[in-house]
Amino acid sequence: MESTTRKEEQTVVVASLNPAKVSAVSDAFTATIGVSEVISVAAEGGSAQPIGDAATRDGARRRALGARLQHPEAQWWVGIEGGIEVVESDYLVSSWVVVMNEGCANFARTAAFTLPRAVGASLDDDTPLGVISEEVAEVGDWRRYGLSGTLTSGKVTRQRLYADATLLALSAFLEPWKTVERWADTTA
Repeated sequence: MESTTRKEEQTVVVASLNPAKVSAVSDAFTATIGVSEVISVAAEGGSAQPIGDAATRDGARRRALGARLQHPEAQWWVGIEGGIEVVESDYLVSSWVVVMNEGCANFARTAAFTLPRAVGASLDDDTPLGVISEEVAEVGDWRRYGLSGTLTSGKVTRQRLYADATLLALSAFLEPWKTVERWADTTA
């Protein structure tokens, strides 16, 4: 595994143009490993709105791999994908984050929360959750704080959710865990 102590040489590529995701990744890396450059790129994750935990996790993985293809010279690649999971009759929202370097990959998931039923009932895999929320629930400017921030009046923003999950995904690369064999797999 690469050394993570030479902060001046660390570049992370975030597979998103979303300012909340880019800021979250930058904050998490700055707090732990340190980076000299954060690059944001557009990378496909799958459907516009993944439904199911496996599809959401796979979307994050696909995004990180897409970032790696676009910037193979970087030391780090991060994919974040939000999705919906149906549990009994509830629609839960959460996101998966994957952090990859040349030697391994690690995943973490954000906290999950239940959607209002009117929003959940309108879901499909072609329309992003924010668009449906805006149309069905009239949540207003969901892009500013994300749906979590809108529903909590700005107390739990999208950036905050993503930053915490990114920190957890980074745990595989930090002491004491970075030498544990479980994270030696690069297949993500």
